[in-house]
Amino acid sequence: MEVRINHVAMSMSDAALDESARSDIHRFYGEVFGWTPYSPEGESGNPLVMLMSDPKLFLFVMNESEGMVAPPLDHFGIEVFDEGELDELLRLAKMFQKKDDRVRIIDKKVTRYSADASLRPDLAESSGVDLVNCYIGYLLPMMVEIQYFRY
Repeated sequence: MEVRINHVAMSMSDAALDESARSDIHRFYGEVFGWTPYSPEGESGNPLVMLMSDPKLFLFVMNESEGMVAPPLDHFGIEVFDEGELDELLRLAKMFQKKDDRVRIIDKKVTRYSADASLRPDLAESSGVDLVNCYIGYLLPMMVEIQYFRY
């Protein structure tokens, strides 16, 4: 059976997810990640929904009387397939941060991992993989980790 994640859901308090915050969230994630607002028909409540690169992948933010409170490094991850794409997303977030200091960034780093050939036969011939990543957050309770795997 093959499975994949198709959405990330989190909650924010009604006060934190007011119309001004919704507008700011749409602007930031639209400008930096290219995500687009979506209004699902028949959905109860007033969730904030943003479509990611594929219409089957989306971010779903529920408004609740009390929203989730996450530690600073709680995140969800996205993968890019070119290191230049990671660099561009990071550049766009840093540009946005210059005009809005609510943007949180943990800068790009590279970590070398060895590969277990029994779990990753596609890496059996390599000496490992470099995980290139950074974290970007804005208003949402969870940050976005951007990952690129350099083989």
